[in-house]
Amino acid sequence: MLPTNKLYAFNIKSLDKDKTICMAPFGMEQVEPDASRGLCCYRTGDDNMEWNSSEMKQLRLDMLAERPNKICEKCYVDENSNFPSFRALYNNAAVLWDDELDLTEIRKQIISNVDSTGHANYDPQILTLTLGNVCIGQCNMCSPWNSSALYNVWKDIDKRNVASYDPSVYKWVNDDRYWEENLYPKFHHLVNLNVLGGEPFIIKRYVKLLKYCVDNNLAKDICHYVNTGSFKKPSEEILDLWTHFKAVQMELSIDDIQERNEYIRYPVKWSSTLDFLNWCDNETEDNVYVSMNKTVQNLNIYYVPDMIDWVLEQKFKKINKHNGGIPFHNVCDQPERCNIKVLPQELKQRIRNKYEAWYKKFKLNYNVNSNDPQIIDNADYQIHRVMKLLDLMDDNYMVRSLGKDNKDEFNNMQKWNTSLDKLRGSNFYKTFPIFKEYV
Repeated sequence: MLPTNKLYAFNIKSLDKDKTICMAPFGMEQVEPDASRGLCCYRTGDDNMEWNSSEMKQLRLDMLAERPNKICEKCYVDENSNFPSFRALYNNAAVLWDDELDLTEIRKQIISNVDSTGHANYDPQILTLTLGNVCIGQCNMCSPWNSSALYNVWKDIDKRNVASYDPSVYKWVNDDRYWEENLYPKFHHLVNLNVLGGEPFIIKRYVKLLKYCVDNNLAKDICHYVNTGSFKKPSEEILDLWTHFKAVQMELSIDDIQERNEYIRYPVKWSSTLDFLNWCDNETEDNVYVSMNKTVQNLNIYYVPDMIDWVLEQKFKKINKHNGGIPFHNVCDQPERCNIKVLPQELKQRIRNKYEAWYKKFKLNYNVNSNDPQIIDNADYQIHRVMKLLDLMDDNYMVRSLGKDNKDEFNNMQKWNTSLDKLRGSNFYKTFPIFKEYV
């Protein structure tokens, strides 16, 4: 069976080995909710990023020539703030998946297989599928583009933007012919198959694509990643299909604890989340690896240390095991009202003070509880990312590059949550009391 730490492997010491190249355009294709191609979840713009499109070929050439490309602007912003970017993450994953080759050797292999036009003479080994928008969640950072359950919410709060929402763009998800002609053939070359939603566990296509892998004897060679909002357990049919895969990494989108998570990930109840965590930790098969991934935004950034402490107190046997018990996180940059950069400066300083005081105690009390050097590395990487949130938060990118006024966007955040409270009977300032002073 696959060594478990490979699924969660980072190497903080090699994050800066190569300042320009990213492995994503050389190994991965991503399908967006409307079936357009999107390269990765962090790219900028609406360019056509199909595997050998002109835009993808130019991006490859720019990277090999060490030229910046606007598509990768968000990673440049992160790296200018000394925050470990998705580029660094992809590069480390590529190094580890490719038998410990270093990036210099991988660059040589790329050059020998990419021609002078940027055309890759091979098929992507990683395919990321976003299966439309069917979901029961109304998460505060999402839109109808991501979740069908948010359409009526947006219709009440944001009539102008919801008018552009077109349900017909998701028809491809249920179109068997489209899959047979455009997607299933790609499965035969994959090392990794990543599936996002909506909520995959309630989308019929998810079961069909798993069955395709099993029926065509592909599953045994594929590591399968799936992200879930942790709303409900996968069906017995899904669980049975998972047993055929080389490994399954189930990533749980849980952004905080107790009532704060209920607010962000509405309408999930914390008791339901606890039941889901208990099932993951005690009843999943040996080839299923489980990690938590919180989306850091301005609602929960103040409380990130509290969540980490809570997770470590649970002493999970399986969840986050290969990260030393520490949950992973990504950072929400859209919509702007959720961006951590728009917080008032006084609040940013309070957050910094809290993190620094917490980190002093954390270093004294935390024990990785493993002799595995990779797990130790993974834990270091997670904490490194947590503390670097402070530098990312202080970056003035919103004003400098987007012409957005931080105060306006912060006010938009409060107005949005007040509107949600009217619909749901919730109380934003009671759930997140830190914001009471900034009304």
